[in-house]
Amino acid sequence: MQTRAEFRSAARHRIRFLYTPQHTSWLNHIELWCSILVRRVLKRGNFNYPPAESVQFLAEGKIDAFLAFPPVAQELRAKQIGHVVVDTSSDRPWSQYFCCVATGNREFVQKHPVATKRALRALLKATDVCALAPEQVAQSMVDKGFTPSYGYALQVLKDLPYNVWREYDPEDSVRFFALRLHEAGMIKSSPQKLIAQATDWRFFNELKKELKE
Repeated sequence: MQTRAEFRSAARHRIRFLYTPQHTSWLNHIELWCSILVRRVLKRGNFNYPPAESVQFLAEGKIDAFLAFPPVAQELRAKQIGHVVVDTSSDRPWSQYFCCVATGNREFVQKHPVATKRALRALLKATDVCALAPEQVAQSMVDKGFTPSYGYALQVLKDLPYNVWREYDPEDSVRFFALRLHEAGMIKSSPQKLIAQATDWRFFNELKKELKE
């Protein structure tokens, strides 16, 4: 069985991944190349295939790759279709940052801080339930019609690191992803500007102390 790194680097593939040390300046060149790829290719492409159609096209070799979200990723794995190129839930550096954010209307948050904190508390407590009782949550998802497959739902819950939200720094996450988007030309604001003008960690920091493990 090949490792993921061996599969990515195989000479038989049209696209190969070459692994070099993270402390060298190659990262700047890679980021520039990705920026060019986004501007010249991805922005002009048509990638609006429904998930089921994308799975079929990938299985038939009509497309090289696509971005899969749960439970499609679990379905592909179960059916042994394709290979994982990047898994943001386990591959560094993406796995070291939050993948999701909670956003609120600025005026609402200012006028209703108690309601805002209650909503965020509910999200974080639900996150803890997903980490502590994945079987129960998976069954609830099936019972309420969110997914027909208990197995896929359970696999998603076990794959995602729900138990690390107390350890990650949300500001680092915004900085990391904002930098990628800024370099690719997808946003105009710098990471520093976004953090200064569009983030508020007060409620999150308070709840980290209140919702102790």
